[in-house]
Amino acid sequence: MVPFINTTGRHRAAANGDRSLLRRQLRKQPGQRDTQDPGGRTPLHLACASGHIDVVAFLIDSKCQINLCDSDMRTPLMKAVQCRQELCAIYLVECGVDPNVAEARGNMALHLAASTASRSLAKHLLGHGARLEVPNQDGSTPLMAAVVENDCDMVEFLLKSGASVHATDKAGRTPLMLAVSNRKLDVTYLLLAYGSNIYHQDDSGWSARDYATLSDDPILLRYIADNSKWEKGG
Repeated sequence: MVPFINTTGRHRAAANGDRSLLRRQLRKQPGQRDTQDPGGRTPLHLACASGHIDVVAFLIDSKCQINLCDSDMRTPLMKAVQCRQELCAIYLVECGVDPNVAEARGNMALHLAASTASRSLAKHLLGHGARLEVPNQDGSTPLMAAVVENDCDMVEFLLKSGASVHATDKAGRTPLMLAVSNRKLDVTYLLLAYGSNIYHQDDSGWSARDYATLSDDPILLRYIADNSKWEKGG
């Protein structure tokens, strides 16, 4: 692993999008393209976070390490996704970065894309081998991340891509339970339409039906009641 160093002119040039200065810096010290600042970030991390696609392309052409992690175990791809720099993220994916590296909390790039409402990026990640059902340290899948964000479009996209409505986190909660307990009405309706089980119990013995009753929300209660009638009717 490259040792941490103080922020250099290379880092500042990458963060500011100054490709000419960065090129001059690397000509002087060609072996320093992957040096890390105190946060473990390389010039590529900083260029991705700032959205400087031309600098990203230059660094990759200069044979930098594209999957090197910072001190939070985040790759340049993760920084691009986290900072909503979609063009940089897509470019990295097309260049063959690994989309399945897990950061310190177990999140992968697809978790971050699901949390930042980028369906086009999620589609690119899935098309280049991103794993749809891998949980983070809390047991949450990318679908669960989208549910928590109340992003109905992302939830539907992930469901259509094959995400399981029956996945459970470390507390035994399904995506439906997360939606109901947080009163996410549209997401609840969508998850029910995809066959989520209202009777499954989490580690506390609560079901989605129990969470709906606790919420006392008339719309949630109607959704659950209608689903129950439909299930009993076959």
